[in-house]
Amino acid sequence: MLTKLLAFLIFLAGVAGAETFHREGYESAQEAARQQKKWLLVDSTASWCGPCKKMDKTTWVDPKVQAWLQANAVAVQVDVDAEKALSERLGIKAMPTLIVFSNGKELDRSVGYKSPDELLTWLNDLKQGLTEYDRLLQKVAQG
Repeated sequence: MLTKLLAFLIFLAGVAGAETFHREGYESAQEAARQQKKWLLVDSTASWCGPCKKMDKTTWVDPKVQAWLQANAVAVQVDVDAEKALSERLGIKAMPTLIVFSNGKELDRSVGYKSPDELLTWLNDLKQGLTEYDRLLQKVAQG
């Protein structure tokens, strides 16, 4: 019993200490995603962006989001003020903009705040081939 409890506590410590974002920059995250055969999730942010700060405090720290990312993606934040050339190359016009890449190809992007549940719905829908645009078309068709 004590062994199981210790194993569980070690697991929790690992999850709690897990970094949400790759800290070595965009190119390194891109390479890590390629090597791990995972998606690359780019979160564009800025120090002055209110919705970005809200996502940092709510969405990115959510255990379900962190577990999903650990299993499926390498996530990296791009500060649009610090990395102007990269943000221009990625076509970032507003924050937060979330962009998902697979094998270097953009799959989809979403602009604006996403709660943990909204983010997971978007990502899981995308795994099924349903883009943000497809979801919007469905909403319009439903009235």
